[in-house]
Parts: sequence; C-alpha cells; structure tokens
Amino acid sequence: MSVISRPSGRAAFRVAILCPRPRDAHAIKLLFDFIYDETSSDKYGVVQGDPNKYTLGRIGRYDVVLVHMPQPGKVAASSVTGHIKLSYPGIEIAFLIGTCGEVPNGGEPGALEGRKDVFLGDVVISEGIVQCDLGKRHPGRFTRKNTVKSNLGRPNQSIRSFLAQLRMWHDRLTDNHKSYLVKIQNGLKITSPGVEKDILFRPSYRHGENCQCDLNACENESVVDRRRLVCQSPFIHFGLLASGDTIMSSAKYRDRISKREDVVAFKMEGAGKSTLMKYLLLNKKKTEPDAIQEHQYDIRKYVETNVQGGSSKAIQDLREEICERANGVFL
Repeated sequence: MSVISRPSGRAAFRVAILCPRPRDAHAIKLLFDFIYDETSSDKYGVVQGDPNKYTLGRIGRYDVVLVHMPQPGKVAASSVTGHIKLSYPGIEIAFLIGTCGEVPNGGEPGALEGRKDVFLGDVVISEGIVQCDLGKRHPGRFTRKNTVKSNLGRPNQSIRSFLAQLRMWHDRLTDNHKSYLVKIQNGLKITSPGVEKDILFRPSYRHGENCQCDLNACENESVVDRRRLVCQSPFIHFGLLASGDTIMSSAKYRDRISKREDVVAFKMEGAGKSTLMKYLLLNKKKTEPDAIQEHQYDIRKYVETNVQGGSSKAIQDLREEICERANGVFL
C-alpha cells in the first residue's frame, strides 16, 4: 500500500474550494482522493485571527483546502476569502461551488435554440461577475452603478486562458462530470427525481406564499412547454453571472437584468469572492423556491448535493491533464 506524502506546510496547498452550505461541502468531500484527517487544519494551523474552518486533502495531484463558509452571501464570501489567502498563501485558484438561479432560456418559450436553454441539473461556469445590487434606488426604478471603479474586474489572464481550454475540452469535461456524478449519487444514496419534475412557469405567473404549484402543474396554463429528452445529461454552460445579497424572486426582473447585462444566472456569493482572489465560479441550476423556477425541497436537495461536485472534480482532472501536456511540450 502506497504512503500518501502530505504537504510540508500550509504554503503547499494550491487549490481552494469554497462551499456556502454544508450539503455542498458533503458532496465535494466524497470526491477527495484522500482526506489527511478531520483535524488536519489544526495540525497545520492557521494565522492568528483566522476564524475559518477547513478540511484538507488531495484531489488528483493537488493539495486542496475545502472551506466551510458560515453562511451564504457576498459579505460572508468576502470575509472568508480574505482569511484563506493569509493562512494558505500558496493558493493559485479557488472554486466557489453552489447553486444559482438561472435564466431559463435564450429563445422564445418552448423553443430550443441549440442548447441555450438551461434545465434542472445543468452546470454554469462563470466567465465574469456583474454586481447587480450596487447602485441608486429611484422611485419606481433602480440604476446600477456602472463605472470603471465600481465594476468588478474580469478574471485574470491565467483564468481566462483556462476557461478557453475548458470550452475546447467541453466533451471530455461532460464525460468526466457524468462519471463523478454517479460516484456522488452512490455515496449520498440519492437518485435523480426525473425530468418531469423540471417545471418552468412563464415570467408573468405569480406564485403564492407556500404554494405547491408543481403538484397540479399539468393543469396550469402558465407552464412553459419545453422539449427535453428523458435521458438528457446535465449540460455545462459558460457565461456571466449576476451577484448580490438579494435573492432573485421576480422572474420579470430576472429577465430584465439578463437582457441588460447579458448574464446567464444569479449567484449571491460571487461578488464577495471575486474582489479578493483568482476565482472560478461553478454553479448548477437549481429548482426555484425563490421564484425563478420550482418548489419541491427533495428535488432541490438532489441537485444541490451532487451536480456541482461532479463538475468540480471533472475540471480538476482536465486542469491536471492540461498542465501535464504543457510541461511535456515546454519543459
């Protein structure tokens, strides 16, 4: 049995994975090839004043820091991220894993333009962040502050190049994602709820308090008829994400922002993290208790606890292969 060589110190860790919720961290933990031990962060220590809690281990050839966020939101993400860089100065890339509220389709309701439609269980990889809640509230309208100083910077050149490579390797990324999805499902002992549970309502439909719209969706004229194959696998999308501390509960406002800012999804923690670190936001489309889509907790739980984890491990695999091939060419 081979002996796992542990990193010599905190500076040896190169990858961080941030999880806003415990169920996200649970799914990611299943994909670690090796966990050093549950108290390894105590062994390696942290800088004085760092309140974060970490799980340390290895994925592929990378020593990884799994970061347990105390709560969702961009303020929490900003605080957590600042302390990571102090305790683990060798971090080269950080993944923010979690759920997002997606913009369901790029075409007319019912039309499937290639694969622009986003379905339950799909993955969205961020190419940049738009801070949608920073601005001025006027009577009856909101104006986003859009200046060079107020806008968040785009990912640095190394991240943009990495994203370009991921796009080129899309088929491989998708195949790897499928295999890790099965591993997480087996580990958590959960199964897919089925495509029939992916219900999209028209933006004009008003959801009542604590409603169970999905129970009689077949009789609801506000349900959008979208074509989806029963065996269709999760698809990986790339695009801009809107971020803020406000949960998006208006489909009409969602579509208005999407059209104006050209975003494909909404994510609360993105803005807080992108100001402090090299980042890659990895999210999966969720069911919508917030009003962007759906209502059943068991469906949401399935998506939130396994889809994004499979994509994270698939990206790590590709990053390792890309690095190895680059070394073979240039060194």
